[in-house]
Amino acid sequence: MKFSLRSTLLSLLSFILFVPGLSALDVNRFTVTRLDGRALFRPSGQADWLPVKEGNELKPGDRVKALDTSRVELTSDLGDVIVIDEKGELTLDRSTDEEGALSLFIGRFMFNVLHKPNRKFKVKTPLAAVAIRGTEFAVVQTAEDAWEGGVIEGQVAVSALDETTGAETDEIAVATEQGFRTARGQKPARLVGLPPRVALLRPHFKQIRQRALDARRDLRRDLRRKRLDLRKKLRPPEGQRP
Repeated sequence: MKFSLRSTLLSLLSFILFVPGLSALDVNRFTVTRLDGRALFRPSGQADWLPVKEGNELKPGDRVKALDTSRVELTSDLGDVIVIDEKGELTLDRSTDEEGALSLFIGRFMFNVLHKPNRKFKVKTPLAAVAIRGTEFAVVQTAEDAWEGGVIEGQVAVSALDETTGAETDEIAVATEQGFRTARGQKPARLVGLPPRVALLRPHFKQIRQRALDARRDLRRDLRRKRLDLRKKLRPPEGQRP
């Protein structure tokens, strides 16, 4: 029996489509990688809040909140690390190899986002949109109608967000060691230096950075294993090779 190129290509296509991490169309999960205290999540399309546990897998549309004196860490399949600090609440809007989006509602948050060419990652508050290109930064709600943020490393673009139409306007660039402030009815303002509330979070970023590096290392290892499995899958049995 001769080795069939057509059957090989069909096997390759099936493997790429159904093995997570090998398809750009894949919807990446977020996994709860650390929980200090208590947190809740509400699965997309459901009304009930459920307790968060380490190892929970969360998908786009899920909403997560950390309770008093608590902190929850989420890690995406690509190695993005998001920390929701006490009383923080967000929704995981989208997450693919090419695009990510989160909506923040209340609280303070820390991010280490993977830099990947052509990948877009955006964080929205009720008042602003923050476009990210591989960055460590934090966002903190300072009042009901005001937010601040700061870039530990990298660069972001901050735009005012129209609450009715969702249009983004008045974009400013914010670089390493700079901050920004947004408030209802005002244009985003760039700050010299990190806002004090963000500067207080700086010590946490060393650990966040290491955990992000570990997650990306594990991802590369998993991809190497999948490629080896793919080669083995496509190798014809002895006696059937051309």
